[in-house]
Amino acid sequence: MHTRYPLVKSLILLVFGFFLSTIVTYNYKKDNDKKVKNELKNKATDLRDKIQSRLNAYMQFSLTSSAFFHSSDTITRDDWKVFVEGSKISKHLVGFQGVAYIKHVPDYFLQKHINRVKEELKYNYSVFPKKEFKVYTPIVFIEPFVGRNLGAVGFNISSNSSMKRAIEKARDSNLVILTDKVTLIQEGSDNLQPGIVMYSPIYKKNTFLQTIENRRKFITGWAAISLRMNDLMDGVISNIDTELSSRINLKIYDSDKTIEENLLFESNNKEYNNNSLSNTLTLPIVFNDKSWTLQFFQLKKSFLATFNYSIFFGGIIISILLSLLLYSLLNTINIAKKMASKLTINVSDKNEELVRANRLLNKSLSELKIAKVKAEESDRLKSAFLANMSHEIRTPMNGIMGFASLLNEPNLTGEKQRFYVDIIEKSSKRMLNIINDIIDISKIESGQMETNLKDVNVNEYLEIVYNLLRVEAKEKGLTLLYKNGLPYNQAFIKTDQTKFYSILTNLVKNAIKFTDKGTVEFGYIKKAGNLEFYVRDTGIGIKKERQKVIFERFIQADIEDIQARQGAGLGLSITKAFVELLNGKIWIESSKDVGSTFYFTHPCDYEEEDINTNLKKVNLDKASGDIKKLKILIADDNKESAILLKILLRNIVREIITAETGKDSVEICRNNKDLDLILMDIQMPELNGYEATHQIRKFNKNVVIIAQTAFGLSGDREKALAAGCSDYISKPIQKDLLLSLIQKYFK
Repeated sequence: MHTRYPLVKSLILLVFGFFLSTIVTYNYKKDNDKKVKNELKNKATDLRDKIQSRLNAYMQFSLTSSAFFHSSDTITRDDWKVFVEGSKISKHLVGFQGVAYIKHVPDYFLQKHINRVKEELKYNYSVFPKKEFKVYTPIVFIEPFVGRNLGAVGFNISSNSSMKRAIEKARDSNLVILTDKVTLIQEGSDNLQPGIVMYSPIYKKNTFLQTIENRRKFITGWAAISLRMNDLMDGVISNIDTELSSRINLKIYDSDKTIEENLLFESNNKEYNNNSLSNTLTLPIVFNDKSWTLQFFQLKKSFLATFNYSIFFGGIIISILLSLLLYSLLNTINIAKKMASKLTINVSDKNEELVRANRLLNKSLSELKIAKVKAEESDRLKSAFLANMSHEIRTPMNGIMGFASLLNEPNLTGEKQRFYVDIIEKSSKRMLNIINDIIDISKIESGQMETNLKDVNVNEYLEIVYNLLRVEAKEKGLTLLYKNGLPYNQAFIKTDQTKFYSILTNLVKNAIKFTDKGTVEFGYIKKAGNLEFYVRDTGIGIKKERQKVIFERFIQADIEDIQARQGAGLGLSITKAFVELLNGKIWIESSKDVGSTFYFTHPCDYEEEDINTNLKKVNLDKASGDIKKLKILIADDNKESAILLKILLRNIVREIITAETGKDSVEICRNNKDLDLILMDIQMPELNGYEATHQIRKFNKNVVIIAQTAFGLSGDREKALAAGCSDYISKPIQKDLLLSLIQKYFK
């Protein structure tokens, strides 16, 4: 016993040192990753703002150019040259290719226009390419009138589809408009670059321009600024930290689709793999109706990884040295005890002293027995926890590594690939939940957990949890219910959204995990200035003597059973800590083999009024069977979104009509009085979804209109309802949530 005791204690110290070194290394890496991520965000935001500022500066010059031509009907090329050179645009706005004047020429006036320009410019002017158009839009003046720009004079803008769309949009909207990615007419065979052109409309003087018809009628031309993207970005990036070219790669895409054909600019053409990247960041730029997507890729600093390992291995070495020192010290003590036991003692002279010592020894033994019981219990619980953690980490890791290796097998069918990927995804989610629990419990123990209070609608979060977990309940054959205790406009509390959501999700998932049949119900009532939430199940229940300790660290009501059902056993500890952080209380009422009810409270300052509660039930067997066959209008300018909705709704429709503009949506609704449902996208050309809904409600008050949007901003729901929509759903659209929403109106 004496020879093993020092070894066991030394090994315990070594394991503790290993664990501590891991935690320190992890926290250092986490803090450093956060610092690097913030560094990327700051640099990316700064560059985004400079690009936006440069585009705005070009827009201001474009508007000034339009005003210059608007000021007189007899502007000559010399006037234009003096104006451009006087503005010193080439000095202040480096990177543009040319500043041009484009004339609006009807076909019947083309020859007269050519003759007039030839006479004025004194050289062989012509309009090209030589194709017939109802309206020609040739470049008449361009500055600087040298180099690449010489070949651009006379080019008919209408012959290029992208440029034609841009000038027509500028004409109809009376705004400065950017083209899509184009190849400029000035481009030659060398140093080929993507380009863009900015158009500003010019109208006849003293005309009424409030309608599209008048703008089309009175248009006389456009001021245009052509930009080569590499030249433009050289002018913007020239004052940025040189680290942009060494550690940060920037890609700019035309529109929100980051595909190769939309690539406008790339600061570094090197190929990088995922292992060499530490962070990525995507930022948008919006210019009137045009949007760009900026993607930033940040490379790792190799010495940081080395430093992380130095911290880790340094801690391990110190732990080993301390373990050896402890082993030597304890072993020396044991040898001394053995030597002391061999000494002879005069019993007669020491009898009285031995009696006193015996009493003290008996007392010490009693205390040691009590301490031993407590230590053994603590050791048992910690051992069970560590064993469970080892099992919980190794199990998903086994799934991830095993099935990842199986994906390399030749002749693997698509069905097997999907099956393997599904297992890897589930194992990854399980591993992520374990890591999140460990991080949360570490923050709670160290007192670093903070709260961020915001206004939250409780009913919305109950519905979110319900939609999130109903499939999991269905797979176990359970009935999932939730109950709103207040009307929507009264169900607001000031809370930390993340922690409130975590509390609800942990308790409901726990109830589903430990319930094999029957019902899981959750909801709340208002009680004495608080909202009292409950999660009730018909599961295995908890013995009364174990109910007081289930919220403590390392303690579980039934360790063996919980291990069998998966989980690290930290969920209730984290939940209790979050509830107390939000100034609430949590408790349980449970009977073995009958079920459990978890309660927790949250402060609420709203006045109580008559409450019409609403009990919702998961229809697990029929997602859409009870909905009658509907005639549906899908109003969405994105074809892929429209196709997805057609597929999702194929079992509940008798006819589907599609519209790509808000104006078409109004006309289709006017001509189809028997429409049952309209799925209205908010962001559409001509008329947006809000305005289209407002116009439809003028002649059709009964059709159900559900707004759909990819913005996902707070206030979208209220804005949609104010416009006349019946309900609201955000993209990406989930099938179950969409069918549940439709079932609400068509049962």
